[in-house]
Formats: sequence, C-alpha cells, structure tokens
Amino acid sequence: MTTAFGSLISGILILAHLWAGYRMVLRDHAISGVTFCEPPPT
Repeated sequence: MTTAFGSLISGILILAHLWAGYRMVLRDHAISGVTFCEPPPT
C-alpha cells in the first residue's frame, strides 16, 4: 500500500465517520425539536 493510497483511505474513513456523526446529530435535533417545540401529531 502506497502512502498516497493510505492517506486517501484514511481521509475517506474520517469523512464517513464525520458524516455519520453529523447525520446522527441532525436526527437527534429533529427529534428533540418535534418532541419539545411542537405538539405531537394526533
């Protein structure tokens, strides 16, 4: 494995991890917003 290839894989893994965390945060904020800021749908 070359250094450039290793760096590319590391970058992709880091971006994927950050993206997953970002999506989780957005989902948590959306759930919190619906739960605490809006009346529940009937």
